Amino acid sequence: MAFAPAKINWTLEVMGKRDDGYHEIASVMQTISLADVVTVREAPEPALRITGHAAWMGGLAAEDNLAYRALLALSSALGLPPNAAIVIDKSIPVAAGLGGGASDAAAVLRALPLLWQRTIEESEIMRLASEIGSDVPFFMRCGSAMVSGRGELVQPLRDASLKHLVVLPRSGESEKTGVMYARLDPGDFSDGSLSAALARRFEHRLAYDGHDCCNAFTRAAGEGDPGVGSALRAIMERVGTHGHLAGAGPSVFAAFDDEHEAGAAARELERSGLRAVACRTMTAAEALRLEVGLGD
Repeated sequence: MAFAPAKINWTLEVMGKRDDGYHEIASVMQTISLADVVTVREAPEPALRITGHAAWMGGLAAEDNLAYRALLALSSALGLPPNAAIVIDKSIPVAAGLGGGASDAAAVLRALPLLWQRTIEESEIMRLASEIGSDVPFFMRCGSAMVSGRGELVQPLRDASLKHLVVLPRSGESEKTGVMYARLDPGDFSDGSLSAALARRFEHRLAYDGHDCCNAFTRAAGEGDPGVGSALRAIMERVGTHGHLAGAGPSVFAAFDDEHEAGAAARELERSGLRAVACRTMTAAEALRLEVGLGD
């Protein structure tokens, strides 16, 4: 089994559109304890099954699922038939801004070489990760990281000090990210300096909080989905702290130093009718764990 954690973006800056059509970003990303669990086992042909309480949200065709695409890409790179079955116990909503699909794909890339007893160069597996999806390279590293380019450049940072979180997970449209980039105005762009400053804070083990957060998509997400604005207002009005957009939305989160405070905030938000999940930040070592016995 492989752990497939969700992520939040402490910062997400968009600096402009590149010649290849992608956008240049700068983002400090963080894995969190909300997670899927991915199991791979030998099978006569490639197969994908999704279970768990968020399984109803994972209704993509197999060929559109990033984990399934990771199976095909890795088997091709290794010159092997794609004879493996993937089972995803899904807790992370799809298209939620939490990176669930990309994390599942990275979990498959980490687990399959063990199942097949093959080795692959790190540079090659990172190349495959970047071709499968923009967030997949980050999930090959996990923990705290400075992410740039279109998402394929990942600079691991010192693990951020522990934060307790309340995440309001919501599923969005399957092609949401491209739509959200199209909604950005020039005023939403920035130069990446806020992300660089927060990365330096992590490296020097300095304190950080919600005031260090920023997200280029906050305006566009709020205008395109009234639920985003409602969730952010609920966090401020009912909990008394600022909420922040996860990825391009529509999920949002708030950060706390105290576990009990985060738990109380989650309960208060649920009383208002919102789904709220109390979780915490995860280090790279925690997030990258694999359990041997993958075929059991």
